[in-house]
Order: sequence, then C-alpha cells, then structure tokens
Amino acid sequence: MYKAPYFISFDITKNKTRRKVWKILEEWNIASQKSASICSLSLRQAQELFGQLQNTIDEDDSLLMARLTSLDEITAIPENSILKAAVMASDLRKSHPRIPKKLKI
Repeated sequence: MYKAPYFISFDITKNKTRRKVWKILEEWNIASQKSASICSLSLRQAQELFGQLQNTIDEDDSLLMARLTSLDEITAIPENSILKAAVMASDLRKSHPRIPKKLKI
C-alpha cells in the first residue's frame, strides 16, 4: 500500500471541537503541533480521516488536508481547497526559498 505525506491544517474556534480533532488525530497516531500536522497515509486512509475530521468541525471552522506529492506539486483534498493550497504553497516559497517558483496546483 503506497503512502504519501499529507499536510493537515485546521482553524477551529471552539476548544471543545479542537480537542475532538486532536483526539481523532491521536487515534490515528498523528502528532499535532497546535493546528498543523504532517503524516503518511494511503489515499483511502486520507479520505477516511478527512471525512472524520470534516464531520467533527463546525461550519465556521476550516480544514485543509493536502497531499504533498513532491516539492513542486500540492494536491488538496477536497478539490475546492485548491485556492487554500495555492496560498499555502506561496507562503511555503516565501519561508523556504529552495522550493521551486512554479508549483503545480
């Protein structure tokens, strides 16, 4: 089973909801540093985890889960998170100048 690195980021307003998300990540053996994590998952695992997290957060919260396929490509889940992934990629380039200027989004 091929596993790829995934970046998970969330912005959750309620502490109770945030603790639920941390508990889900802990159950998946994913360490979370505040509101961001990197882990290795198969596509099926990533879809299952995203579904669990999406069902836990409130409408006014945000969740981004992106598969990091290489330094020059980021694939976001769900697909409507592409803009968020592009912003994240842009921020990555600013903080890490070795990342290529053209990222495939």
